[in-house]
Amino acid sequence: MLESLARPWSPRMIALAVMAVVAANALYCLIYTSLAGRPESVAQAVGWSIVNLTPWLLAFEAGKRWQRPLAVAAGGALLSLLLGAILLAGALNLFELARRVPGAALTLGLLMLVRRHEVRTGEGSITLPLPPDRIAWVAAAGNYVELHGGERPLLVRAPLGAVEAALKPHGFVRIHRSTLVNRQRVAKVRSADLLLDNGRSLKLGPSFRAQLLA
Repeated sequence: MLESLARPWSPRMIALAVMAVVAANALYCLIYTSLAGRPESVAQAVGWSIVNLTPWLLAFEAGKRWQRPLAVAAGGALLSLLLGAILLAGALNLFELARRVPGAALTLGLLMLVRRHEVRTGEGSITLPLPPDRIAWVAAAGNYVELHGGERPLLVRAPLGAVEAALKPHGFVRIHRSTLVNRQRVAKVRSADLLLDNGRSLKLGPSFRAQLLA
């Protein structure tokens, strides 16, 4: 679940998510206000949903791409404030800005929960979408590497050598010229391959066998 939330969504996915959330919340508002005896118009319900939900969805997505969670949370609050003034004729003052603090706090908390894990090397740092202990193995893929450990492989633009240097202190070892493995996930070592604890078989290069068994 967290892996899915941590992955940046495509513009199409973001648009669909925004429309679904706005529509569902607008329907809820219409039903609630009708039952409360003070019905509102569809435009009011949709406007309220856009102002109070859309900025935080956009801020959350921005936070996945730009490692400045405080800045994107503040940006969400400002966007909500401006949309409120445009769509709901809301005031532009400190009180209205303070009303956005809970939304900003929730967005910031979610970003911190799914934030990418930064692994330091001697030459700098590499940002990974998973903490090392949740990665089973890593495979080279051109200018990228594939991290295997979640529901599906996650791509990171980095050379395998740099990722190897970053993950080596966390128990990773190279078993092939294009593959790293987490020692803690190895269940059995055979003559030409190894088995992971999930049953996956990975090719074991002869020149890397001694390093794995060391």
